[in-house]
Amino acid sequence: MTSLRHARSIAVTEVRRSLRASRDSRRGLLVLLVVGAVVPLYGLGLGAGAYVLGEAVVESGGLPTTVFRSALASVALFVALMVAQRAIKTTGEPPAADGLLTTTDYGTVLAGVLGAEYVRVVGTMAVIGLGAAVGFALGTGSAPAGAVLLALFALLGAVGVLAGYLAGLLVRYVLGRSATVARHRGAIGLFGTLGAVAAYVLATSLPAAQRVLLRAAARSPFAWFADLVLLAVPAAPASPLRAAGAVASLLVALPALALATDRAARRVWYMDPVEVDHAFDPDETTLSDRLLTGTVPPAVRVVAQKSWRRARRAPFTVQFAAFPAFFLLLELQTIARTGQVPDRLPLLAGLAVATAAGAAFTLNPLGGEGDVLPAVLTARVSGRQFVAGLALAGALPGAVLAAVAVVGLGVVAGLDAIPLALALATALAVTLAAPLIASGWGVVFPKFETSEVRDREVVVPSGWAFGFYGLALLVAVAPALATQVPALRSFAGDALAVGPLSPGVGGLLLTTGLAALFGLVSFLYAAGRVGEYRFD
Repeated sequence: MTSLRHARSIAVTEVRRSLRASRDSRRGLLVLLVVGAVVPLYGLGLGAGAYVLGEAVVESGGLPTTVFRSALASVALFVALMVAQRAIKTTGEPPAADGLLTTTDYGTVLAGVLGAEYVRVVGTMAVIGLGAAVGFALGTGSAPAGAVLLALFALLGAVGVLAGYLAGLLVRYVLGRSATVARHRGAIGLFGTLGAVAAYVLATSLPAAQRVLLRAAARSPFAWFADLVLLAVPAAPASPLRAAGAVASLLVALPALALATDRAARRVWYMDPVEVDHAFDPDETTLSDRLLTGTVPPAVRVVAQKSWRRARRAPFTVQFAAFPAFFLLLELQTIARTGQVPDRLPLLAGLAVATAAGAAFTLNPLGGEGDVLPAVLTARVSGRQFVAGLALAGALPGAVLAAVAVVGLGVVAGLDAIPLALALATALAVTLAAPLIASGWGVVFPKFETSEVRDREVVVPSGWAFGFYGLALLVAVAPALATQVPALRSFAGDALAVGPLSPGVGGLLLTTGLAALFGLVSFLYAAGRVGEYRFD
C-alpha cells in the first residue's frame, strides 16, 4: 500500500539531494547560475512570442491557431523526452535502492521518485510556462485563457513525466535483459544521441519537414487541449467537442500511464540483470596483436591494448571525446538548405576525428588510471613507453576513422583530387600528433577526482586540460584551415605559398610542422612527468 507521507519524504529528500549536489560542485553551481540567468530571459522571450501569437489568434485565426495547437501539443513530448533521457541515465533506478526497496513497498518509492522528477523538470520550466501564460492572456485580452493555459502546462507536464519515465524504464529493461545490448550500450547510446540531435537539426532546417511536423502536431489528440484554452477567448475559434475530448483523454491517460509505469518499475527494479562476460584470455590472438607484434615494442602495445579493452568494457569513460562530433551536426543545416555537402566538411570532419582521438586516452594520463596508478608506476614500463602506448591507442583507430570520413565525404562533396589529398594529409597528420599534444596538457592539469557519468563514478579529464588542448590544436591547424577552407582562403591569399608550391601545400606543411613540434614537446614533458611521478 502506497504511503503518501513516505512518498513525500522521498521526493523532498531527492530534491534536496539534487540541490546539494549542485551547490557542492563547481560544475553544478555553474549550471545553477546559468539556469537562473537564462530561464527568466527565455521566459520573457516566450512570453513576448505568446503575446504576439495571442493577438494573431484573436484577429485572424487560421495559421496562428494551427501554430498554437502545435506548440501546445509539443509540451508533453518535450517533457517526456527530457524525463526519458534522465531515466535511462540516472533516475530510472531509485536512490539507495537496496535500502528503500527492502524497507518500504516499491509503489511508495516510485511515487516519491516521480514526485521529485516532476518538481525538478516541471519546476525548472515553471517560469517559462508562467511567461507564456501571461503573454497569451495579455495578447488575447482574456485572463481566464492564461489561467487555463497555465493549468494545462502543469497537467501536460505530469503526462510527460509519466510517459518519459515509462519509456526510460522500458529501455532499462532491454539493457538489463539483453546481453548484446548491454555489451554495446555505450555505442548505442552515443549513436542514439547523435542521431537524435541530427534528426532535430534536420527537422528544424527543412521547411518541408517543419510543415509536416506542424500539421501532424495540429491534428494529434494533444492539439485538442488548445480548444480548452480557446473556449476562454470569446473571439477565437474553438470546438467544445474537441475540448471535451481533451478532458476525457486526460482522465484516461493519467491513470493508464501511472498503472503502466507501476508495472514497469516493479519489473525493472526487481529484475536480475544479465552479466556481460569480460573474461580475459591470455592465449587469444587479437587483431591488434597481429598488426602490432614485431612492429611496436611490447610495452607500448600492451598499454594501447589495455586502453582499448577498458574503452570497450566501459564506453562511458571515453564518451566525452565524441564532443567535437556535435559541431559537425550543425553542417546538416547547410546540407538540408542547399542539398549539397559543403566542400569544407571533409576537412572539418577529419579534424573533429583527430580532436576526439587525442582526447580519448591521453588527456589525463595519470588520473585516468584511477586505483591502478600505483601498479602502473611500479611496473616495468617507462614513462615514454606508457605515454606512447596511450597515444597509439588514440592515433591508430583515429587515423582509420579520419581517412574514412575525409575520403567518404570528399567523394560525396565532389572534391577534386588535389583538395581531397590535402584534406586527407592534414587530417592524418593532426590525428597522429593530437594524442601527443593532449598528453602534455593532461599532466599539466591532471584530474584524480571522480565525476558521476551515467550513475557511475569515473575520472574524466579536466576542463582546463581540454580547453588548452583544443587551443593548441587550433593554433596548429590554423594554416591548413586558412588555405583549404574556401571561406577563409581569401584572407590568407598567397601568404603561405612556399616557392612554386600552392598556398594549400604551404598550409599543410606549416600545420604538420606545428603539430609535430607541439606533439614532441608535449610527449617529452608528459613522459618525464609520468616517469618521475611520486605520491605525496
